[in-house]
Amino acid sequence: MEPAGQAMPEQPPHRASQLYKQKSHLSNQLKSMTSKLQEQMDDWETWSDRRKRVATVVLSPQFEWSMSIVIMVSIILVIIDVDHMAYDDAPPRWLTMSNLVVMFVYFCEVLARLYVHRIKFFSDAFRVYDLVIITIDISFTVILSVMETQFVLPVVLSRVGRVMRVTRALRMLAIFPELGFMIRGITFAAKSLLWGLLMLVLTICFWSILAVLFIHPLVQDMKSQWEDTTCSSRCPRAFESVATAMLTLCQQLVVGEGWSDLNTPIIERYPATAFFF
Repeated sequence: MEPAGQAMPEQPPHRASQLYKQKSHLSNQLKSMTSKLQEQMDDWETWSDRRKRVATVVLSPQFEWSMSIVIMVSIILVIIDVDHMAYDDAPPRWLTMSNLVVMFVYFCEVLARLYVHRIKFFSDAFRVYDLVIITIDISFTVILSVMETQFVLPVVLSRVGRVMRVTRALRMLAIFPELGFMIRGITFAAKSLLWGLLMLVLTICFWSILAVLFIHPLVQDMKSQWEDTTCSSRCPRAFESVATAMLTLCQQLVVGEGWSDLNTPIIERYPATAFFF
């Protein structure tokens, strides 16, 4: 307990200002959530019984989990389909039928959400994204069923459709909060990561210029040393240009390959180059 007559310590002006802004922001968020909830309750009273029944199913957590399972099954089907495409094999009939079933489930889900949300369906980015993906997927399937398979365009459309179908996994960010938190954390750190990447590129570029000026002439004098090795085609031209030197340094520093094949012979022949490497 504070002694009688003793004043409470005052907050610093900047700290008081921050607390006031946070309080105002939270108050505005609460008002917005309250108004949206009230608006939804008012809309619910005007809905028909059929629309309420559909909304009870579509908006339930069990439905979201079920669609997550369908998305994962769809990704597995895409992986199997792409593997068959890599070997120019025709997909088995069960795979084609499974893809059609998954597409039908997606189509029914979008229709149900459109029926429940009506015009408000387009206010959610994930729902609009799902609608675009389903429209593209169905369009490509219809085009592929009409056009001849030996043309290049159907093959390209088929591959694009498969890639777009895999991107539906982004929807799970809204279902699983942990994934959303992780993606938001990466987004917040993206600016620092980009500046760090730029710094790394500039550093490698600087050392690549030095490698072309000072290391490449030494490498040219050692061509005969790599004639009977696995590095006979790459090592003599490892530092012939700035772009090639950057590729070489990235291979050695980032991937960790080529040090013993390229750098060790150079250092053994010219020990002073150890300070460069």
